[in-house]
Order: sequence, then C-alpha cells, then structure tokens
Amino acid sequence: MVFVTPPILEKNSIRFYTLKGHEVVINKYEDLYSYEVGFQRGTSYFPRFDDDEVKKYPVVSPVQAVNMLARNRLDVIIGKESVMDYFILNEGHKNKIEKAPFQHQNNQAVYLAISKKSNFAKRLPEFNNAMRSIKHEGKIDDIINQYLGK
Repeated sequence: MVFVTPPILEKNSIRFYTLKGHEVVINKYEDLYSYEVGFQRGTSYFPRFDDDEVKKYPVVSPVQAVNMLARNRLDVIIGKESVMDYFILNEGHKNKIEKAPFQHQNNQAVYLAISKKSNFAKRLPEFNNAMRSIKHEGKIDDIINQYLGK
C-alpha cells in the first residue's frame, strides 16, 4: 500500500458509546470492568484494551455493535469515532446513543490508501497534490460534515 498525504483526517479517536439516559457511565478506563463491551472481531484498538480482561462481546461489524447497543443488548461499544458516528446516524440512533466521557487518546490519522499493484500507485504525486488542494479548500471537511450529518 501507498498512502496519499496529507491524511483525510488528522485524528480519529477510539471512542466508547453508551445509551443516552441509562446508568452506564464510562468516565475512566476502570469503569469498563463493570460492563460488557461490544467490539469488532479482529480489530485492534489499543494495547491496554486489547490485552485486558474487560468483558468483551465480539461482533462482526460496527453497524451490528451500534444496533445491539440501541436495542440494549450491550452496555458499551467501542470503535473509531468517524466510523461509529456515521453508523449511529445512518442507523437512526442519534437520539439513543452518546459518546462516553472517557476516550482513548491515540488520535490516529486516516489516510487514503492505494495498492502498490494498482496502476494508480505510480500517480501518487498527483493524488498528493489533489488531496492538498481539496483539504486547503475545505472540501474534505464539507464532505465529512455531510457524511456525518453536521
């Protein structure tokens, strides 16, 4: 893979989500020990969570996690903020689900990736220039805001 720069997003935090108005509150990492946390099977989030004995429930996709939380079948879910925010909105759960106060501060950037085997890989400088231009013009922010209903 080759990566187009600059990144699409400068940060994409790992967030925890709970149902609005429920007694589940995640103010610090240790609060997770009291609840079952839905996570996408095969995904690494951050070492402490990945290797910890927190009660975890594997799901096949972020949308499944969102829908299980909305139906009160999970206490908490974890995911990358931009992905989870999209599915919460897209599945119609914006008024049911909220971000927990605690979040993991890894602030990982999000990049557009191109396969090294793709014919487009040799055009990476063109993609980099185009990305710089549309980021500078604010078009990426416009697309993200539209995508996330902001």
